Amino acid sequence: KEEEVLTLHQTAQELHCRIKGVYPYAYFTILLRNQPTKLFCLDSQVVNIPLQPGEIFSSKTRLIIGAKEGSLEILRLKQEGRKELSAEEWLRSA
Repeated sequence: KEEEVLTLHQTAQELHCRIKGVYPYAYFTILLRNQPTKLFCLDSQVVNIPLQPGEIFSSKTRLIIGAKEGSLEILRLKQEGRKELSAEEWLRSA
């Protein structure tokens, strides 16, 4: 399978379905320490937290990204070149 870039011009439900459909090849590109970085999304859920598309909410345990409609909580991810982690583990190490 080929990798698939996720864009925030889709609804949270559409993004969630794409993540499930192309597992483990769906990713967002983010800036991490001023470097473009691929974050492969391995598990997610749609949540009812009002965020603007592209807006990111993070706490010690949760990583939530605003989409065109709704928000998407990333539950498991893999940063390019690293091992798979829960969002909580990744937030502690990022």
